[in-house]
Amino acid sequence: MQAIRVKSTALAVLSAIAALGVFAAAGAGAHLRPASSRHTVLSLEKTKYGKVLVANGDEVLFVFTKGNTVSTCTGACASIWPPFEASHLVAGAGVNAKMLHTVARGKSPQVTYEGHLLYLYADGKASYDVAYIGVSQFGGTWKAITASGTSVG
Repeated sequence: MQAIRVKSTALAVLSAIAALGVFAAAGAGAHLRPASSRHTVLSLEKTKYGKVLVANGDEVLFVFTKGNTVSTCTGACASIWPPFEASHLVAGAGVNAKMLHTVARGKSPQVTYEGHLLYLYADGKASYDVAYIGVSQFGGTWKAITASGTSVG
């Protein structure tokens, strides 16, 4: 009788956890991660370009520039350089929360920093992957962004 009660209690606890959303799927075929990771933390990481803005501890964020103008990446460009979208942002150490905003674009809000639209590189594989900083593509150049909102690369 006691074993049945333990199993029943365990199932009740798991059901409650699922109902509260304590775990969120990380994507197709991915492991489960704690719901607190629903918050996107922006921080600074030291690279050969100096300290640049990263998301969730390891994804370098990029801005798209054409000449001296920050530009927008859409269509085929956005399939390689997807907009960095998040709705619950946390400014980590060194990141100026007053410079951090979102704008309505697509299905989710796109994150901006000091007015610059932020993007990821779709095929970036390594943590702090700066190999794509300075890449010229789609008529512009991809740069990283510093805590002051200056683009580098």
